[in-house]
Amino acid sequence: MTRSILHISKSTILDENSLHREFFSINSNSNRNNKRDNITGVLAYYDDHYMQVIEGDSNDIECLVERIKKDHRNEDFHIVLDKTLNEKIYEDWNFVLTNSTQETEKFGNFLRTNVDSLIDLEYSELDVLDCFVEAIFY
Repeated sequence: MTRSILHISKSTILDENSLHREFFSINSNSNRNNKRDNITGVLAYYDDHYMQVIEGDSNDIECLVERIKKDHRNEDFHIVLDKTLNEKIYEDWNFVLTNSTQETEKFGNFLRTNVDSLIDLEYSELDVLDCFVEAIFY
């Protein structure tokens, strides 16, 4: 069985130059560590917010969640979904970001209007990601 978590958090890094350096660090370290731990998923960044799905062995996911919570680059960490899957949805782990003002505005609006309901209600990861993508790109 595979544990799957969808979480959101807010970036603590406001300086654009520092942000780009941190993105490089996050991407390279996460790729290395997630391959080692057989963790798959996707991390998206828009308008000072992260949204990530991580999948893998429950113990490995728990360790990763604790590392993310302690990471100084984010705050306001919330687990939106935490469930067991029969098989992984993602083949590997990827990092996606955009600097489009329109897309980041939609993402911010999505978080402000949907976070409470997503935490309180039963959604599948795909339902949440569909809402997320729709809010950003349409």
